[in-house]
Amino acid sequence: MYQIARPSRTTKHRSGPVRHDDLSLLEESVRIANPMPDTDHLVGSAAAARVLLMVREQTIGTESPPQTHLQPVRRGRLRSALVFAAAAAVVLATVGILALVRSEPAEVVEEPDLVTTTSLPEITSDDIVYEVRPVAPTEQQPSLAPSLNDVSDLAFAPDGSLWATTGGGVVRWEIASATPTIFTEVDGLLGSPRGIDVAADGTVWVSAEDWVARYDGTWTSYSTFGDIEYVRIPSGAVVARPDGGAWFWADMTPDAGLLHFDGTTWTAVAAPADWLVVDDLWGGTAYSLDAGPDETLWVGSDNGVLTFDGESWTHYTPSNSGLPSLIAPWVAVAPDGAVWVGTEAFEGDEVRAAIEAGGLAAFDGSTWITYTTADGLPADEAKPAVGPDGTVWAMADGEVVRLDGSDWISFAGRGHADGSTVGPDGTLWQPTDGGISGFDGSESITFSVSPDVAPRGVPDLTLIPAAAPVTTATPIGNITWYRFTAPLGPGLFDVTTTPYGLMAVGDGVLRWSDDLLNWQGTILPVEPWRLTADNDGVVRRRDGALWLRRDGDSWVADEILELGDGVGQIVAGDRGTVIVSGLDMFYAPQGRAFVRVEDPPQPPQLAEEWTDGEYFTGCSYRSISIAPSAYLGPVLATDGGFAALTPAHPANWRKRPLCEPVVWASSDGRTWELLSAETPFGSHAVVSDVASHNGRHIAVGSELGRYAIWLSDDAITWTRVERPAEMIDPTAVAGSDEGWIILEDQGAGWVSTDGMEWTRVPDGMPGTRAFYEPQTISIGHGLIAISGTEELAFGVLEE
Repeated sequence: MYQIARPSRTTKHRSGPVRHDDLSLLEESVRIANPMPDTDHLVGSAAAARVLLMVREQTIGTESPPQTHLQPVRRGRLRSALVFAAAAAVVLATVGILALVRSEPAEVVEEPDLVTTTSLPEITSDDIVYEVRPVAPTEQQPSLAPSLNDVSDLAFAPDGSLWATTGGGVVRWEIASATPTIFTEVDGLLGSPRGIDVAADGTVWVSAEDWVARYDGTWTSYSTFGDIEYVRIPSGAVVARPDGGAWFWADMTPDAGLLHFDGTTWTAVAAPADWLVVDDLWGGTAYSLDAGPDETLWVGSDNGVLTFDGESWTHYTPSNSGLPSLIAPWVAVAPDGAVWVGTEAFEGDEVRAAIEAGGLAAFDGSTWITYTTADGLPADEAKPAVGPDGTVWAMADGEVVRLDGSDWISFAGRGHADGSTVGPDGTLWQPTDGGISGFDGSESITFSVSPDVAPRGVPDLTLIPAAAPVTTATPIGNITWYRFTAPLGPGLFDVTTTPYGLMAVGDGVLRWSDDLLNWQGTILPVEPWRLTADNDGVVRRRDGALWLRRDGDSWVADEILELGDGVGQIVAGDRGTVIVSGLDMFYAPQGRAFVRVEDPPQPPQLAEEWTDGEYFTGCSYRSISIAPSAYLGPVLATDGGFAALTPAHPANWRKRPLCEPVVWASSDGRTWELLSAETPFGSHAVVSDVASHNGRHIAVGSELGRYAIWLSDDAITWTRVERPAEMIDPTAVAGSDEGWIILEDQGAGWVSTDGMEWTRVPDGMPGTRAFYEPQTISIGHGLIAISGTEELAFGVLEE
């Protein structure tokens, strides 16, 4: 078995590495320039062999992790390099790693509770707002049914079966018997696909962002695409062809366009120049793809409609056709070749001043006809769906309508779903978050996967080494680095260290490994979202948290906290536990019964709108994220209670990274005081990340445009530490008994024994640049874990 040798250690439990973020910012932020790495750090409490997880929804798989990128960064050369490195070094890596033997984790030594002279605040039953409860036995290891009923796209096969892509895999429905056939990673899928299409010969193609798969009796998945270095399929748009091939709309190197597979070879067809760039600005984003009876491909986008006939492109816009609006995301082609296009109102931009009302357009090859509310549509913005018998449906403003001759018949309350399709008999089928729904104009039918037939287990995962192990000498000890290609399907995100090895969340499940290579997993009562880098760990969900405990060789759900609002931080210390939700704060002296903090840190006034001059008030940002509402900055557990960092200027309470932080303090978690209106970090300081361990706090960022490191032993008074001149853009920091580690934006690492003197990790520390998800770093228990979307890097520390 693959074993990692690392020293047994007596674990000291106090406050671990602290990581902070606001979930609403991750979910809904507007990214300006390049997306900043996430500062998603938390504090854990002091119970060994328990894990506190922030989790997402009450049901599993109801949402995928947020993706707020606007323009993908093209990183294909790096992926090719990793593939080459993995192929060249896999034998060396496997042999080298298997030779090591990992010792069992040391028995945890609990420290006695700290004695303080200040008593904890009294909490009465009338004060309690939220309370932790035990996880019931019936909630353990739930089935994949909720994820399998979270449907994203639908397509009919020639035999009349209905295929669905879901949060848990692919489901094939026999309509007559309402019988599902379920396909998951066990059957060869690489995760949860987004788009689906079925060819005339019954071949099924599905697509996810970075992989696709074909089903012709068995599943064949593809995560590399010949010589094309970079491929992302953000919309999941796919058209299956009866020759065994398929077309996809993809962002690729060097340009976006069509990705074609003919059964053996992958080919990229770049979009036309007038679509890619408009007056020196980036052009459109494609959202839908369909094919006509003559094999012409139609692409719906926010820069008009494109067609490709196999040789050349045609670009339809309002200026050269009867298309009512430039914003035309949805296309559907009828059996007779008529093309239906759903558009949105366009109100002009920096280079195009035209105002276009939108509507549902039909094009027969020569004439455009536009339907609007004046013709019976519930709204001008409507999404079309066309059946093989020519039946036309449209979804708008919470209603569906069906074309009957020249009239639209309205059916209120039927929803407004992407991925809808029309069956051979003209029935409209729509995805829902509880299965699929069919409607023929008079009667409805709903299919959902029963928990009795849904799988319960999670397939094991084995990582692929990307390079041979490398040992480097550092001030915190020798580190042996193991690099792995990040799995595309059952992903590993936010990897953290525990007394029993590594733990990660990914694709709605919790995973763990005691040898770095082989990973087990479990489905939790709620979907895991984030982990802390502490002994306890935390996985957040949108409205609560989940405590785990070690049970033999596995982790199981133990206790759950259900909140009504979004959770940004959970911070546990000697004085209790604080939960932050936007600008709201809740406190529990013993970490189990929470009361609302009546007067948490607040800005003196909230600036909901800013002029250009106020937009970057006080700070110079390399890039910036704007949250939809103000949120509280990082909260830190201290020896004396808690501290919170918030922007000095009210206009910056919706911005990330943190600009000119000021310090608030609390001895009991309930009463907060702003210590000074002046920032202790220096004028124009920008803080990207903060970590804490054993009473010491380290912050990284920049000041007056120069990269900076700050240190504090009370979270109140901060001193700027001399930064090595070679350190560029420090974005993540973590600390533990082993020492401190800083990660640069480009992946280089720096270590320190005390947070004051920093040494660059010699050649060998892998860069783990992340392109769509933020990279994270964790250190503790003799291990280092760095996770990114392209690679995973794990370090084993020697004594």
